[in-house]
Amino acid sequence: MPEIVLKEARTGHDVPVIDGVYLHSIYNPVKEAEAFVTTNMSLIDNRHQFIVLGLGFGFHVDQLIKYLVSKKVDYQIIIIEPNLELIKLFNQKRPFLNNKTVIKHLGDVNKLYSEQTFLNYLYDKPSVLVHDVSLNLNLEMFKQFLKYKHSSYVRDYASIVHPELQKDLLKITDESSIDDFTKSISRLKTLTDKKDLFFLAFHMLTVEVGEAKNENSNPGL
Repeated sequence: MPEIVLKEARTGHDVPVIDGVYLHSIYNPVKEAEAFVTTNMSLIDNRHQFIVLGLGFGFHVDQLIKYLVSKKVDYQIIIIEPNLELIKLFNQKRPFLNNKTVIKHLGDVNKLYSEQTFLNYLYDKPSVLVHDVSLNLNLEMFKQFLKYKHSSYVRDYASIVHPELQKDLLKITDESSIDDFTKSISRLKTLTDKKDLFFLAFHMLTVEVGEAKNENSNPGL
């Protein structure tokens, strides 16, 4: 990872610089962050769950929180950031002092999408906001995140289901796709095994979570 250098803005705020790129305005990062909220108002108003692509040094998230608090919104924010050293520096210098804002490191896209709590969050269709400078610095990682496709193989979901069902998923051959497996179950006239009902419900859930993620993806990437 490139070295992170902190420069002092004219307002006295620390602004990270990576590869010569300033993550926020060196003149007034707070005013710039206010403009971030104004520009994204159509994605913010009447919403309470958000995914923010890019941590920067958090000024844009601060202003988002300030606006949501002023509107008495019971909000949740997940920030996706590929640069682990930037996350560590931010938490040392000016961490978020609330439990409604979470930073997730985007190091392994597959690992992130295997977290059940994150999948549940996507299922609620949060609004996606983009910190442009962070996006440009980490374009390939964010492309992987936004264009991620869940696995079509049954065994790949064993780690995120109840332990009692894991052994049943792991018995299924690598070549068995969710679609093929559930089609074979749906052909039965009666479902006598409760696990068959689970697999049908599981198939519906994976499809809906994928659709929810795709609705929130940036089509311009």
